[in-house]
Amino acid sequence: MCTSPSHTAADEPPFGGEFLLEDVLITMSRGPCYGRCPVYTVTITGTGLVTYSEGQLIGSPDDRNGQVSVKKVVSLLNTFIAERFWDARECYKTLPGVSVQEDGKTAAFVEAIESDHPTTILTLRIGRYEKRVSLSFGYPSWLGKLAKKVDRVAGTKKWVAKNF
Repeated sequence: MCTSPSHTAADEPPFGGEFLLEDVLITMSRGPCYGRCPVYTVTITGTGLVTYSEGQLIGSPDDRNGQVSVKKVVSLLNTFIAERFWDARECYKTLPGVSVQEDGKTAAFVEAIESDHPTTILTLRIGRYEKRVSLSFGYPSWLGKLAKKVDRVAGTKKWVAKNF
């Protein structure tokens, strides 16, 4: 469910301040679709620990762990900040557009909803500050690229089943 609370500067970290890398958590969850889509959650800590959970059960004995360099985590974190992730809408599930009415003379603003797209949820936490963005349909391309970068940094390709 998407809601749109107002965003204020108090909701984001005080840029210019310091924080511990152990207080950073980047999480991405990929949800199901009507076809064949991998369903998983991957988490990257600020210290480089990667946890991959297949399906929707997090914390199972089947979780896979890895490690990436702090340099890669900081690069990913810098991408979140450079792309102004804190300013993104909370939810993208429609694509706004215009539709011509039957009379051919008037138009109306509409929002297309696509239900077969898997939902990807990106979450960035730095200390007590957290931003969560749900991507289903009609989201900006930079958010899709950011999700792909999370996959690349985490190395999820080695864990996602080969038939996806």
